[in-house]
Amino acid sequence: MPNYALNDHYESFIRKQLESGRYNNASEVVRAGLRMLEDFEAEREKWLREEVPGRLA
Repeated sequence: MPNYALNDHYESFIRKQLESGRYNNASEVVRAGLRMLEDFEAEREKWLREEVPGRLA
């Protein structure tokens, strides 16, 4: 399993998420963040495909 280094800001954020009780471990927090990023990128790509070409015409 890969191991990733995070700066103090993200370590603190993960710790706060764990303390909130919403997540059981750091991996869950990271996976939730990656899912959000994946969704954001998919929406961005959709917008670029569907909206931008019409604006350039």
